[in-house]
Amino acid sequence: MGGGRFERPLMPRLTRRAAIGFGLALLARPARAEDLPEPTFVPIELFEEALECESAVRLGNPSGDVTILEVFDHNCPWCRHSAQDLAPLLAGDPDLSYVLLCTPILGEASLGAARVAQAVARLHGPERAGAYHRALMALRGRLDGERALAQAEHVGLDRAALAAAAESSEVRHRVEEALRIGRSLGINATPSFVLGPDLYPGALTLAQKQALVARARA
Repeated sequence: MGGGRFERPLMPRLTRRAAIGFGLALLARPARAEDLPEPTFVPIELFEEALECESAVRLGNPSGDVTILEVFDHNCPWCRHSAQDLAPLLAGDPDLSYVLLCTPILGEASLGAARVAQAVARLHGPERAGAYHRALMALRGRLDGERALAQAEHVGLDRAALAAAAESSEVRHRVEEALRIGRSLGINATPSFVLGPDLYPGALTLAQKQALVARARA
């Protein structure tokens, strides 16, 4: 990314009632062309490298005709909103491939949570990792390694095995690799979404994601 640094995405100051109303209004209708953000370009070889790296978790159809790469941090509030879209998005589109790439850019707490999540993926595979991702991102408050381990135990995973895996050199390497790839892509905000060579930084609604997939297929 040429020496730049990751930044926390800017959040509008809205009341809770206004925010909920705005969100429901967006989800209630299909996204129009004018609702879609303008992308920036990333080299296709960097996109392909991100999809193939060991730290990426692929959900949905592994050979889908469209692939969304989401780059996220466990402590990013908009990333938590995005996690709520996974189930309806994948259930409604059997030809979609969705790849999660965790880049823990928001401090030590995020780094600890990322290592536990990566340990889940390493020990249990993408399907279980996807379910764990949704469960972890549904929690409120700061997520760190201890909370990530507690949630893993809550959903029936072996806490001791995950704690050991999270501190392994392999998992540490995977998390470092994800950070490197995020920098290579030029991503400076989470969440960010990449479809082919098009990078969309910042939050997207479910309707916007569906519209971008439709555009990719057109």
